[in-house]
Amino acid sequence: MARTYQPVAVCGESRKYGSEWEGCPARDSSTPTDIAILRNTVARTLTRDDFAITEEPTEADSLLDEILERGFLRVGAPSNVPGLSFAEEDGSFRGMGVELSRAIAVALFDDPDAIEFVEQELADRFSNTADGTVDISIAAVQNLTRDGSLEVDYSPIYLYDGVGVLVPADSEIASVGDLEGWDIGSFDCRTSFDRCCR
Repeated sequence: MARTYQPVAVCGESRKYGSEWEGCPARDSSTPTDIAILRNTVARTLTRDDFAITEEPTEADSLLDEILERGFLRVGAPSNVPGLSFAEEDGSFRGMGVELSRAIAVALFDDPDAIEFVEQELADRFSNTADGTVDISIAAVQNLTRDGSLEVDYSPIYLYDGVGVLVPADSEIASVGDLEGWDIGSFDCRTSFDRCCR
């Protein structure tokens, strides 16, 4: 059975986040509800104290100025991570990371299409972000090593996931311990594979 969703207004009289959010998209019936909710979430995130702009210009400020001057956000997107970032046959991208990127474009430009998706391999996402090939990369797992050594900043965590093993429904395998002696196939994703094998 397909799930149904009920739209939720995230601003207005019932929920205030420091201002009235005049012209809130959740109140505007012409704005799709999912975009309205994402727009409001991104706006709240970008105005949190830990994201406050300092008086002295920073490298991040100049990147933001560059993006605003350009008029669109350049996003590095892998094409093979279903659910997060997946390229369709027509060249469009789908997934949670893609929609989050669109929400950022809405927060910056009031336009979910003010975005250029640059297809990239998972292995290139950090270097492409660090060298300015893209403004942001999606579908990246944060860990202690990456957080301190790759010259990129992570957004606040927006997705917690887990790693599982898929077996046939009629399999006698009921736990990870039952996999001893079996060959395990994996996508080319070292982080997930390493976690699974611990």
